[in-house]
Amino acid sequence: MTDWSLRVAQEKVTSLVTDVLTPEEYATNRRYIEDDDHWQDGDEWVGPKGDGSAQIRTRILARVEPQFTPSDAMGEACGRWVNALVKTEADAMVDAREPGAVVDGEPAMTKQQEQRAGEIRGTLFEWWDRVRLWEKVRIAALRSRWNGRGVLRARIPDGVRGEDGSLPTGLSAVDALALIDITAEESDAAGVYIDPDTLKRSAVLLYKEGESERAQVWEIGDDGVLTVRVFGGDQETSAEPTPIPGATRLPIVEMQQELLITETVRRLNRQLNFLQTLITRNGETASFPERYGLNAAPQGIWSRTAPVDTKPLQQEVIDGVTWYLYEVPLTLGASTFVNLRGFEYSTDENGGKSVTSPSVVRFDPVPPNFAIDPAVHAYAVLMRNCHQGHVLAAEAAQRSGFSIEQARADFETDVEKGRGPIEALVAGIIEAALSLAAAMSDEAAEILRDYRPVVTLHVDTGPRSVAERTQDAADVAAGLLSDETAMLRSGIEDVAAERARIAASPQGAHADARRQWELAKIIGEAAGFDNVTCAVLAGVPVEKITEALELSMRLNAPPDPAQNGNGVGRGVPALTQ
Repeated sequence: MTDWSLRVAQEKVTSLVTDVLTPEEYATNRRYIEDDDHWQDGDEWVGPKGDGSAQIRTRILARVEPQFTPSDAMGEACGRWVNALVKTEADAMVDAREPGAVVDGEPAMTKQQEQRAGEIRGTLFEWWDRVRLWEKVRIAALRSRWNGRGVLRARIPDGVRGEDGSLPTGLSAVDALALIDITAEESDAAGVYIDPDTLKRSAVLLYKEGESERAQVWEIGDDGVLTVRVFGGDQETSAEPTPIPGATRLPIVEMQQELLITETVRRLNRQLNFLQTLITRNGETASFPERYGLNAAPQGIWSRTAPVDTKPLQQEVIDGVTWYLYEVPLTLGASTFVNLRGFEYSTDENGGKSVTSPSVVRFDPVPPNFAIDPAVHAYAVLMRNCHQGHVLAAEAAQRSGFSIEQARADFETDVEKGRGPIEALVAGIIEAALSLAAAMSDEAAEILRDYRPVVTLHVDTGPRSVAERTQDAADVAAGLLSDETAMLRSGIEDVAAERARIAASPQGAHADARRQWELAKIIGEAAGFDNVTCAVLAGVPVEKITEALELSMRLNAPPDPAQNGNGVGRGVPALTQ
């Protein structure tokens, strides 16, 4: 049995994080994914930083940072996984916990239960839209890939309570749910702790009030009622747990997922950022080439004013007056001419003089492929480590179709691992909201007692190739795959609506008629019927059959020489010679 206090609550939440990441790794991943910060004060730069001197390191990083060019491949990989699962809002149905009928030997809801379930679904979707639930689900799903957990919390805002802290009662389910909000909590500040000795689940939230650290802990009591305890402020431990009558679920729900942003993936993205930055640096040297003047006298102006902060290029004493040479930058660019002059130097001990011959040395940049090719490779390795090798278009021309299919299958498997946790997260947070609403509404309590939400995600792993869709069509024709599955795999979300649109189209009507005719022909031939009877069986209108017979008679009639020289007549078009 956990002996709760503020310190214990903090330790338990920290343990939920450190089961997957160190606190330093958590902070690094958060800045990468949540803040899109790949620089991180220079800590994530893997290029030169100096010899360990803080001053040199600061100077080098100050030069690199303006040209630092990150590639958010990790964010792209996380986003692709999230979009595959929750780009489109899920279907949320309502099912009776104890169906009152039996259909084909299976439990089923009665008509009355189905009608009530439809009413509840409408109530839930009104609340779903108001709290923008799907936005919070997307946040939780994303966090589960960079820290292993995504956390949602149902809450009753403080303003709902009376001055004595009591909640309103006697509300309808709609009105009670209107007072329930949903927040996506940081994974290092909230979670569900399971006591290893008792397997009792406790929901924990860490937060601050001003400068005071606090914690709330919710548990389900022995009587099945939700209780809450508050720690922090003036007291380290709380008094007896405070029950919330009517509430029977923990208000915090979390999903767990295999970590995607591992140290390997971080290292690959650091390498990619380094190579991307080198391309920018190389572009600078190409646009602004590095040049050196050799054996050229310094360019400047002479002044008798002594320098204060800089050292002069040269100084001379003439007639007792000291002159100082100040550097003047060369004027470079188009339509300019710069005259370089040499300087005198002694050639021998007898006072011989000569003048140097100035020249300019230019350092041309190397082609950027030295960085581009490794950057492409680093990106490819990173994507394969994230189970997303199927997106590597640059490699597609060199890979077999089977290899690409296997890469997509790897991604689909990784996506499928997230389906169950997300569906459970959504269903759980709906029940958590209904639980808090039940503290204010008997109708909400009745809904939670008798019905349960059933959530189904619309998974979309991206567009399928022509070859894959052709194979799906062949499998449907051969009876190896349902047309519904084929539609879903092609990205069609509402199969029923698409079928209705197909049936309403001319092509759809023709296809239906063709199927009816083929079926009628099979039946008619088995029974020995002629084609006219088969057409009647297929549901072809009598007037259409009559028109077809008349046309057949005209086409099969003998030629009439009086019509034209070709011997073609009675409505039959002339043949081209």
